[in-house]
Amino acid sequence: EKKWAVSALSRYEINQEQEDTDITPGQAYTLEWGVSYAVKPTVDIGVVGYWQRQTTEDSGPSSSSAEDQVVAVGPEISMFCPKCGVFVSLRYNYEVMAESRLQGQTVCMTLTRRF
Repeated sequence: EKKWAVSALSRYEINQEQEDTDITPGQAYTLEWGVSYAVKPTVDIGVVGYWQRQTTEDSGPSSSSAEDQVVAVGPEISMFCPKCGVFVSLRYNYEVMAESRLQGQTVCMTLTRRF
């Protein structure tokens, strides 16, 4: 009867110089999270989100000294088909806050097949 799930993933990005601009984007820390509930044994619905913050300034000619950050939240549904070993999830994230960068939306579909 494990109906609830909580997950978190963090990463730290170290960027390299972009060839066309000679700018090296600043390093960034990202935290992704999710909370879901199993409405059926093979179907979960939940809320997901992320927070990302640039931790160092960009470098190079005409680079920006602004360190951006963004926060997003939205729904996710995931389903598993045991007969064919396929997992599919659909998530939508709306960026509720953005500083020193564009604010937007993301739709992501993940399709995984077990071998």
